[in-house]
Amino acid sequence: MKERQYIQDFNFNINVLSKSDKEFLKTFCTGTNYPEKAIGEYLYSDEVFSDMETGDAVTYLVTHTDNTKEKEIVAYFSLAASSLPYYFRDVDDEGNGYTTDILCGISAIKITMFGVDVKYQNLFYKEGNEDKPIAAWIFEAIIGIIDEMARNTMGIKAIYLHTLPRAKAFYCRNYMKPAGDYFHPLAECDDDLEVLYILIRKVQGLDQK
Repeated sequence: MKERQYIQDFNFNINVLSKSDKEFLKTFCTGTNYPEKAIGEYLYSDEVFSDMETGDAVTYLVTHTDNTKEKEIVAYFSLAASSLPYYFRDVDDEGNGYTTDILCGISAIKITMFGVDVKYQNLFYKEGNEDKPIAAWIFEAIIGIIDEMARNTMGIKAIYLHTLPRAKAFYCRNYMKPAGDYFHPLAECDDDLEVLYILIRKVQGLDQK
């Protein structure tokens, strides 16, 4: 079993991406092979700023300043307002066996992108009794940011994402679970990928989903 590599200090900052960061982004790399490589390429493409201008997603940078006072990009993530549609089967009260499938939906935030630089992908950090990968610390922070939005900014009941196959185990260890055939997100370019989700607020009748 490979020995874990730890970072001693990990005080990261999260800020909305700005055009002044553009030159700073070119060192960011999520991998040398696709589809992982494409996650990194999105960050320094024109598309990332276009998506922010058109309201398709807002991107955040996660940075860390090491002992040399040099700031590095550790990760980034993009969020978009969305919903998790599902069908509710309404049974006829008259006992005629007639049912109607009613399209319903839960207010949700979609994590459209989440990428960690290769330098940090296999690093761990320990704080108190918590010992976990850097990616897990950051993902927990993302959940916290969305939960804060749900308390103070807008109504949000769920978080979801489309996962690459090799990333599924990571997400399932960190709050998310498969949506199966129950939830049907609106059509997007990543429809071929599996949907994972978490309810962050109580939803009547869906607590066990």
